[in-house]
Amino acid sequence: MTYAIDPNPLWRPDPATVGDTRMAHFMRDTNHACYADLWRWSVDRPEAFWSKIWDYCAVVGEKVKASCSTATKCLVPAGSPRRG
Repeated sequence: MTYAIDPNPLWRPDPATVGDTRMAHFMRDTNHACYADLWRWSVDRPEAFWSKIWDYCAVVGEKVKASCSTATKCLVPAGSPRRG
């Protein structure tokens, strides 16, 4: 089966307000100029990325040091019973 990919996006953000989004604020707070830079940081330094997300989003709960040996394992904190 083949799929046709439409090169035209369904939606584009308004350039006048895109800088006011939570994502734009987070990118500025972490000194990332563009989404690609932010993504690269999240892949290269997942422990730092998820720690910053935790703080930025004001997650309520005990913040534990994550051990990210793989992307899948990084999503579940070390010591969690769900971690395999």
